[in-house]
Amino acid sequence: MQTADPSGVYSWYQIAKDFAPAAMALIASIVVTIINFSHNKRMYAVSKSKLKYDMYEKRLKLFQQIFIYYEALLSWSDTEDQKIARENFFRSYHESYFLFPNGSGVPEIMKKINDYGNKVIAAKSMKGDFARNMKDDYLRAFNESQHILTVGFDQAFAELKCAVAPYLCLTD
Repeated sequence: MQTADPSGVYSWYQIAKDFAPAAMALIASIVVTIINFSHNKRMYAVSKSKLKYDMYEKRLKLFQQIFIYYEALLSWSDTEDQKIARENFFRSYHESYFLFPNGSGVPEIMKKINDYGNKVIAAKSMKGDFARNMKDDYLRAFNESQHILTVGFDQAFAELKCAVAPYLCLTD
């Protein structure tokens, strides 16, 4: 194998021939790295979009649970469907701590709605002798529950809509 021409200088052909395999390997590795980077960048964007959509779905479900719970409270008679609505809302209330950042105000409003619901259920559960013997307490609880259902929930819904709105937007 001749490595240099008679004057001792390598020819361009010889240099290219000697370094071609290394150069091709370098070029191939650069191309693979660029393709891999591009693919990973797209996968990151897809994963980020999926997470954002999943959070949207969970937050929207939480918001919808409030209306199901409210409808159950309006005609509370301790039926199985009403109990399920209460349990689902209670679960949503606790999930709100994980679905919304600190300072959003959502968990606090959910707690207020939970407390309102408990008061309404307590008032509507007073029956029979207790209601007859404790008329003043019963009337106070009944009036408070009616105020909660007509005014308190409406105010809490308005607060919640404002607090949740920034987190129910799918655009950046």
